[in-house]
Amino acid sequence: MSLCLEVDDLERAIAHLRTLGYQPPGEISTASHGREIYAYDPQGNRLILHQSWDMG
Repeated sequence: MSLCLEVDDLERAIAHLRTLGYQPPGEISTASHGREIYAYDPQGNRLILHQSWDMG
């Protein structure tokens, strides 16, 4: 299963995962729609943390 979570501050979300003991295994990806990184929960489900570009 994959779960996509939109966050306001990707770096802060990654830091929070690290404090919980879940270091994302890769780097932040940049795409036309924003930035994202994958992480995994204890059962191996993929979590996609996504931050949209600020359109304001």
